[in-house]
Amino acid sequence: MNKIMSLSASLLLIISCVSCTEKKSADISSSSWTEPVVVSQTIYKEENIPLPEDFASLTQVYSSGGEVLMIYRSDLSDSSYSIARYDSELDLLSTTELFSEDINECAAAFAPDGSFALLLIFADYDKYPIEDYEDYFANAVVRFELRRYDAQGGLNDTIELDGLNDYYTFGQSFFSEFAFWGDRIVIGLEGKDSGYL
Repeated sequence: MNKIMSLSASLLLIISCVSCTEKKSADISSSSWTEPVVVSQTIYKEENIPLPEDFASLTQVYSSGGEVLMIYRSDLSDSSYSIARYDSELDLLSTTELFSEDINECAAAFAPDGSFALLLIFADYDKYPIEDYEDYFANAVVRFELRRYDAQGGLNDTIELDGLNDYYTFGQSFFSEFAFWGDRIVIGLEGKDSGYL
């Protein structure tokens, strides 16, 4: 039935293109049409992926070696992040908690082998609950950490990134991109400090 509908839609598209085309001169008839008409169709299949029970929001998805890896925020209240593994049929295989700390922003990047890195922003502020956000953005002590993990979610190392405050304005900038580039990492910023590091 779907094939018949697709064929009918394609034929209708061809007929409408031919009939609506402007003739170049009075002696050209539709039977002498010589320009090819290309009709293409892309079919998308909707899949319902089973989400982990503690899923709160998506951070990054990556496919590696027949598996799908998904880094997600597992609790909005305490900034817990986890990684979920799916097989090639998108059946959930396992979940592993990565960390549970009070962070302001998390960006993720996968390497071709399935290992990954998280770029974390911490904002230390002594006046909680926050009532004056202008004061918060102006006076919070912001620090950056890069955490590298193996493909199974095991922490390899943690690196404090000094100097990013020279390129990042807290509350006015955010990470738009974070990716491996060979043995380096590229960070894209949007907002007040747009650019790449």
